[in-house]
Amino acid sequence: MAKRSPSSDPWDVPIWFLVCAGSLAIVMAFAGWSIGLPDTHAGLARYEEALYRALSVNTLSDAYARMGEEGDVQNVVALRLLGVARWIGAVVFFLTLFKVVYRLFLENFLSWRCRNFWSDHIVIIGDRPIAYSIAEAAAAMEDAPKVVHFVPEGRETTRNGILTLDSNRDLESLLDLAAAHRARSLVFAMEDNAESADMARATFQSRDFARAALEAAGSQELGDAQHQGPHIFVCVDDGWFEHREALNYNFDRPAADKKFTEAGVLDSVVELISESRCAARAVLAAHPLYAMGEDHMQHILLVGFGAMGQALLTEICESQRTDPYRKQVISIIEPDASKWTRFKRQCPEWEEVFDGHFHDVRLDQPDADLSDLFKRMDKHPVTAAYVATGEDLDPPIAAAQLKQLIAWQIEDKVLQRERVAFPIFTCVRGGGTTEEDAAPDTLAPGDMPIQAFGTWDEIVQASRVLEKEPDLAAYRVHSVHNDLYSQTPPTNWSQVREVNRYSSRSAAAFVPTLLHAAGFDLTPWIKASGRMPSPNTLPSLGADRSLAEDLTERVLLARLEHIRWCAERRLRGFRYNAVRDDAAKHHPDLVGFDALPLKSRIYNLKYILTLSQRLQSEGSDVVIPPRAAAPRALVRPVDLLLLQEAGMLTVTVRTTKKELPDAHV
Repeated sequence: MAKRSPSSDPWDVPIWFLVCAGSLAIVMAFAGWSIGLPDTHAGLARYEEALYRALSVNTLSDAYARMGEEGDVQNVVALRLLGVARWIGAVVFFLTLFKVVYRLFLENFLSWRCRNFWSDHIVIIGDRPIAYSIAEAAAAMEDAPKVVHFVPEGRETTRNGILTLDSNRDLESLLDLAAAHRARSLVFAMEDNAESADMARATFQSRDFARAALEAAGSQELGDAQHQGPHIFVCVDDGWFEHREALNYNFDRPAADKKFTEAGVLDSVVELISESRCAARAVLAAHPLYAMGEDHMQHILLVGFGAMGQALLTEICESQRTDPYRKQVISIIEPDASKWTRFKRQCPEWEEVFDGHFHDVRLDQPDADLSDLFKRMDKHPVTAAYVATGEDLDPPIAAAQLKQLIAWQIEDKVLQRERVAFPIFTCVRGGGTTEEDAAPDTLAPGDMPIQAFGTWDEIVQASRVLEKEPDLAAYRVHSVHNDLYSQTPPTNWSQVREVNRYSSRSAAAFVPTLLHAAGFDLTPWIKASGRMPSPNTLPSLGADRSLAEDLTERVLLARLEHIRWCAERRLRGFRYNAVRDDAAKHHPDLVGFDALPLKSRIYNLKYILTLSQRLQSEGSDVVIPPRAAAPRALVRPVDLLLLQEAGMLTVTVRTTKKELPDAHV
């Protein structure tokens, strides 16, 4: 992405104007003196004297004060030329003087204004492409917050509210100049990942920064997230994000840390974000898998298994599964088999999460053998395909080749046309633009529309950097769990471990899928938000509806939530072990729902009930209605046994003639 071309400051006179005006004054003065000099100046000496006097027109020379005196200039034309040149030169002189003074004191004036008057603004430090995209997106908002952007050799402000300053100073000066303690968000986006993370850590642990943020909060009424101080984002490469736990950059503050409890608790948190994860969450929020097919299990095709492909797989498994009894089928096309090997090593229990198959071929090879893939597609129709091949093969070209290969299989009767109707999303990460026409709500059999995803606008929106309370949805989900704790939970968001905050964000992203599984129509909520719903808002049930119609549905949703939790842990490398050890990534609850201890299963049931109560009073302004003829949950013997053991069989449970066999996750 090309870096932003800053707009001109209306108070800063352009150099080109001064040069042009000064040159015009010199030309007019030279013409005037050439005509009007006394006859005592003749030949070459006359023009030398004219040029000498003309060059002084921009310096308020005394020669122009005496030009009408006797013995000096008497020619009327010359006097007029010199008079105009004199005024132009005077204007150029004063404008040049103003520009010098303005440039000398500009940064001090602007930083003083920011330091003393700005609040709820966004501070960005660094010159990654995403940093410029955040600044531009903020300036384009309807109620645009002001932005302070520190970049190397930054020296100007713009008319759209973006203040650009030089980043070549120490961290304390950067934070002070930008009034970062009163900011909405503080973004570190240096090219060096370690430098960004270290600066964020130093800010997070700064006692002076904490005191200033608490004083700025003062007696202001706190929101649902008890927000005091800015939310600190660290933009890192995808590799850093995926290995954030191993790098020991879990930014959390123990409740016993007395250093930050003298006058209250600073509730700033540090969160690492990556472009790939934001792009993946954006496309799945705008085009959820549950809206693309109801009559078969989810089968997702990933073309490319680099950072974007793995981000898509993670988001799909954590936030899109709607069937608790059948795993998602995921087929991967990637010529580099080592990527699949590394993934399996990092996630040793991946087979418990999804039914995956790896095809190490290239789409652009004429002899590419995808017969195994076509067999899987015939058995399990594809729900959606995501093309993220990266630089080796242009994603739009790869998407077109995939579409052509499938068309040939339809012609050869290998695939049935009526079973091939899925959208192909192609990644344009790096600043591409999406098509104006969105994919249609309903796809005709055989149609495979190609739609772009991963633009900077989508990445910035999904990052939540521009939100006033970026973790509001995650905090609300976390507060649901707080209500179920037997011990007194930490009331401050910064005292929650970052791995748990990540889990709450994942759970918040899963809420729309839970609502869909419960039979609600989320189309009004998605369409009301424009391109994609904000990751920081939850749908609203309304006061007269419940998330689960009966206890059987509550068990179904409890199963789905447990599956999401297991997927999130396993994809982070956790494994089952009877003894919990977070450092070794061992957990005893990484089992099927039916194998959980009774206490844990009842906890999940209570979570669904409490979440339902929260969604009745909290969430967006759009109340979602039930879907027409939505499929209902079936009664299973193990569900009845669980409800009986939990003491919840005080109401009539709807039954059907058909019963599904008992099954684990």
